[in-house]
Amino acid sequence: MPIVVFSHGLTAMRTTYSAIHCDLASHGYIVAALEHRDHSASLCGTQNKVTDSNGQVSFQEAWIEYIDRPKIELPLRHDQVKQRSSEMGQVLDFLHQLDLGKETAIFPNGKLDVSQFQGRLDFDHVVAMGHSFGAASSIVSITEDDRFHCFHV
Repeated sequence: MPIVVFSHGLTAMRTTYSAIHCDLASHGYIVAALEHRDHSASLCGTQNKVTDSNGQVSFQEAWIEYIDRPKIELPLRHDQVKQRSSEMGQVLDFLHQLDLGKETAIFPNGKLDVSQFQGRLDFDHVVAMGHSFGAASSIVSITEDDRFHCFHV
């Protein structure tokens, strides 16, 4: 199955584009819709891994809020687009683990049946896709990570 890694625009989030993602999935694509952690989403939830003194691992919910536009935007946007590109590559790393049938830290304890993905992902057809600032992130990703073969904006 070909892969689309989708990057949202400023103040949006992964669910904003659900209709587009569902349409792509209905045509056989695996769609990985990111919620970037660069403070560009209207609100982003994350899980922080916490290990207590007994070695027990748990996850704590945390929120990453949107940063308003500074007077000089370029340094912030430059850092954000670099982080977003890195996150898009991390998604491909994660998908590669699924394709190998390996359990991941994201879904520990068998909460995801990885066998349904094993050997089925097509890494010869990986698209970086995005809207607005997500499109800029996609362009940076394709120039920095040769696993992306094309982009669509």
